[in-house]
Amino acid sequence: ALPILASAQIENMTVIRGNGGWGSGINIHFLARTPSVEGCMFRENLSTWGGAILIEEAEGARIVDCDFYSNTANHGGAIYLANIESTTEIVNCRFYNNHAFGFGGAIDNVSSHPNIRNCTFYGNTADREGGALGNNGADAVLFNCILWGNSPNEIRLFVSTVTATYSDITGGWDGVGNLDVDPKFVDESVGDLRLGPNSPCIDAGDNDALLAEQLLDLDFNPRVVDDVGMPDTGNGTAPLVDMGSYEFQGVSFALLDPQPGKAGRVNRLRAIGAARGERVWFVYGLVDGSTSVPGCAGLVVDIDTPKIAGRAIANGAGVAIIDKFVLNSARGREI
Repeated sequence: ALPILASAQIENMTVIRGNGGWGSGINIHFLARTPSVEGCMFRENLSTWGGAILIEEAEGARIVDCDFYSNTANHGGAIYLANIESTTEIVNCRFYNNHAFGFGGAIDNVSSHPNIRNCTFYGNTADREGGALGNNGADAVLFNCILWGNSPNEIRLFVSTVTATYSDITGGWDGVGNLDVDPKFVDESVGDLRLGPNSPCIDAGDNDALLAEQLLDLDFNPRVVDDVGMPDTGNGTAPLVDMGSYEFQGVSFALLDPQPGKAGRVNRLRAIGAARGERVWFVYGLVDGSTSVPGCAGLVVDIDTPKIAGRAIANGAGVAIIDKFVLNSARGREI
């Protein structure tokens, strides 16, 4: 009889330009029990089924902290999943620029039941359907994920169910906490899918969906970090986890304490998240609107005919402060 491979672990491995029929990077097949693939990179691998990884009937499989870039297959550009009898956990992974000639540019999920947590999918393509995720007779659950800019569509459903919560998905998806907004990556053109300042995906995830061992993100930075410049829009007790495979480690630019403000007295306004020595302008108005900023192409303030309240230089902590007297005549008006 063939041996059962229990608790097989593959860690910190890089596979580049593999070429085979079944999972050119790793083929986990039938006899593995609770196998895990952790901290690995798969780049430019080519296969018929699963450009980087194929998993078929491997009980309790886990793929954690892995990076999938420019892998190609007929089905499942990065991963082909056929784990019918058990749940596969896919956690803290980046899927960028993978391609399938058929279904599932990043993952093709056939009769399987993966939980996909804090993963980022961008620029993956399929010639047929499911740029990010293909599903055939399968179900999948997405927690705290970003599926953005994959084509021809994000998710293929064929006799399948996909449940998503606290995830940012192009075109939207029914579910609690889901978004359909630009995640504001640092630079998606070169595959930098970290969240930039003021990304709507910051502090927007679900703490209850985190696994106990999810202590670090894909960069090995702390997994849950509070950005004091962003509102907590996710679920749980602050600090709240971000969506996607990377946790934002900085402070987003934000205006603190602007309202309600007091007429007839000096009000202090503070902006945080600026660069040290950066000049910060404070403007105000009485009507919502849209005004282009002269000399700053593409920069718009959401105020009609704004007036300048003052300017300040950000200190070493990235904080800029002005004190502004508000006239008594402004009493009772929203500024």
